[in-house]
Amino acid sequence: MSVFKFSLEQVLSYRAQLEEQAMQVFSLAVQARDKRLREKEEYEAAVAEARRQLADPALLDADERWLITGYIKALAHDIDQARNDLAVLEEDVDRARADLTQKAQDKKLLERLKEKQATRHRLAENHKEQQNYDDIATIRFMPPAV
Repeated sequence: MSVFKFSLEQVLSYRAQLEEQAMQVFSLAVQARDKRLREKEEYEAAVAEARRQLADPALLDADERWLITGYIKALAHDIDQARNDLAVLEEDVDRARADLTQKAQDKKLLERLKEKQATRHRLAENHKEQQNYDDIATIRFMPPAV
């Protein structure tokens, strides 16, 4: 019985590499988005803390109020920038996810083709082997010539 050799094995290997690269790009995009999301949440927490300080008039004089108000405005600007960045990063994640999905489908298609060809090869080899056994059996049990 001959060994099955997939003629597109190199292509399959290349597709697997492409899928792995797409997985890495997707992972990096998710990490970048998550990092920026954490930064935005930290800004929002800092704004909440600064507003809490502003709400207590006994603890602050006019100069401190002015500084905290400026700090809140700067944080609000940072939050807006983080939101814009998050929108871009979310698009990057979606694009990377779509690319990864496409690469995985391409690889899966070749894997299915390989499985089908292997099955077809195995069936053909089994058929040849059975044919060989049938020929041997026919020759062995042939009635003697009279």
